[in-house]
Amino acid sequence: MIALSFSQIKKAYYEQTVLDSISFSINAQDKLGLIGRNGTGKTTILRLIAGVEEPDSGMIYMDSKLKVGYMKQTDELDEDYTLLSYCMSAFEDLLSLEENLTAMEHEMASFKTDNEDFKIFMSKYEALSHSFEQQGGYIFRSKVRGILNGLGFGDESHDRAVKSLSGGQFARLKLARLLIDEPDILILDEPTNHLDIATTSWLENYLKQYPKTLLLVSHDRYFLDSVCTKIMEIENSNTMIYDGNYTVFKKKKEAHLEQLKRQYEKAQSERAKQEELIRKFKQRGTEKLAKRAKSREKRLERLETPEYVASRDNKMKLNLKAGLSSGTEVLHVENLCKSYGEQEVIRDVSFNVFRGERIGLIGHNGTGKSTILKILEGSLDFDEGQIKFGHQVLCAYYDQSMEDLDPECTIIEEIHNFVPLMDEVDIRTLLGRFLFTSDDVFKPIKVLSGGEKARVMLTKLFLTDSNFLMMDEPTNHLDIYSKEVLEDALGSYDGTMIVISHDRYFLDKICDQILEIDNHELTLYHGGYSYYTEKKAALAAKDEPDKPLVTKTEKRQDKKKERQMINQKKSLQSQVSEIEAIIHSTETRLEEIAHELCDEAVYSDPEKTKAILSEEKQLKTTQEELYEKWEEINEQLSDM
Repeated sequence: MIALSFSQIKKAYYEQTVLDSISFSINAQDKLGLIGRNGTGKTTILRLIAGVEEPDSGMIYMDSKLKVGYMKQTDELDEDYTLLSYCMSAFEDLLSLEENLTAMEHEMASFKTDNEDFKIFMSKYEALSHSFEQQGGYIFRSKVRGILNGLGFGDESHDRAVKSLSGGQFARLKLARLLIDEPDILILDEPTNHLDIATTSWLENYLKQYPKTLLLVSHDRYFLDSVCTKIMEIENSNTMIYDGNYTVFKKKKEAHLEQLKRQYEKAQSERAKQEELIRKFKQRGTEKLAKRAKSREKRLERLETPEYVASRDNKMKLNLKAGLSSGTEVLHVENLCKSYGEQEVIRDVSFNVFRGERIGLIGHNGTGKSTILKILEGSLDFDEGQIKFGHQVLCAYYDQSMEDLDPECTIIEEIHNFVPLMDEVDIRTLLGRFLFTSDDVFKPIKVLSGGEKARVMLTKLFLTDSNFLMMDEPTNHLDIYSKEVLEDALGSYDGTMIVISHDRYFLDKICDQILEIDNHELTLYHGGYSYYTEKKAALAAKDEPDKPLVTKTEKRQDKKKERQMINQKKSLQSQVSEIEAIIHSTETRLEEIAHELCDEAVYSDPEKTKAILSEEKQLKTTQEELYEKWEEINEQLSDM
């Protein structure tokens, strides 16, 4: 059942077209992740669905009975609201019904049980009680408390005034209220922006069980993997929906692009062959061949050439290398302490960093992660402890607050001030690699978006030639595509790094060690983020003695299934190899036919020409069938 659909939707702001004839459908109970580069209209689509904005043209079809939930940027709240009362206001009807039931319970004492009025009264009470139960009257309080606690608001904060919350806390509270409302179509725009890893994990588990339609925009690939059953990408004003989570989407997208590339190369090859035939026909100089040449020229004009895939690849091009090699011991931290007034943030923190290590520093918000990096970078004093950098260590720091940027400078001025000896041509060339082209370089820093500022910060980072990177949330504000380029650059970096990030996908790809800070204690895990989660789960399992053991029969069944899967995979891989061999021989024969058709002995003999053209037609049909089968089997392999 279709929950909503867009038909030829157009939307522009002033003279800039954001959506150009967009069409798609979303089914009921879909959990769909909407992705695309910054500026492609993802948030605009959400606002159109929510009714916050209207399309310039086209139609949006949606059942008017469906309740849409969308977190607005501004909400006017009664200043007297507490966190709990704000969330409980979602159940005004239930609260009113509860008051009526309580009043009736008090009234019962005044009735005599043997008269007719009491029977009527009790009949009404039972009807109200049933309605109260059916609407969740006995569970709504626990639901509210559970969601508040899950989003990081413990019981002790439920009576806190809403007006005292920070911007990030208020965003979490609005998210809590949205989940409590449980709309038919739940719309979330970057829901993990103000969440730490633990809270994000809770939200993932909650949304996986969400019984209705979910549409979200997120740059958190781990989140998209965990929650979404479909991915819709918006690219070049086109939308494409893929079944599966983000990882499945990536594989299918790569296969799709590979298919487009083959089609393009095939069309280019066909065009080249036709142009060569036309050239040869014209060289012969006969009237008959001249007519053939004209006929083929007309055919060539009608030949459609698929879009060149490589032209879509508009990514940052980064190459990060360490300068001077450092000593083996890069950093020694011992008994580090830091307080703000009476609030103790860091207590007796000790750890070591050695050359080549890639450490992910994680922990709940407020545990002092950014404070540690600021102390190491030198912009913040510490109270007690010792910090010692190793031999020839050259540090570079990426600050998520971006306070290092001068808002009054243009982009090109900011870079020139950072490297005064670099000439303007080289600076503009460098900025071009970070997607700042033409007049973009003259934009003032103060008018840049978060993503643009992040790219300026990364430009400066890549100019340092440092061998020890300290990065605080480097993927914040970057779209998925820019994150992937940054990951590729950091993946080839030959220096040492310590990075704070809530982006678990990024941590898993970049870090080979995880350093967790919890309750002032540091724990080092010698592996990436996936290893960390497995280790934490194993440690938690030790605390569950009643956990059922796997029986021998279950183990045998699991091994049998595993063998079957392996055999099935081998069979599919064998089929792929066979098909590729046939495709190769088919393409070889098609090339031979193309040459034969240029032979005068063939094209002057109608019978031979007819026979060869018939063979060519059959081979091309076979070729298409083989490619379809090849893609089908490869999709099966990617899902295994």
